[in-house]
Amino acid sequence: MKISQISISAQRTINLGNYESMQVSGECTIDLNENDLIDDARERAISEIKEQMTDAFNAVKPKN
Repeated sequence: MKISQISISAQRTINLGNYESMQVSGECTIDLNENDLIDDARERAISEIKEQMTDAFNAVKPKN
């Protein structure tokens, strides 16, 4: 079986206080070429999702 794409997604619920919460999610799909290594593509996808989640959290985090 030939793998041509790898997709990874993540979700996180952030407690905003006062009984409010927000759910953020990130998703990344990488198209693989013949010479690409799956482990490297997976690491790139996870890194991209972490960046998306951090950006989303920073945009909504409560300011103390």
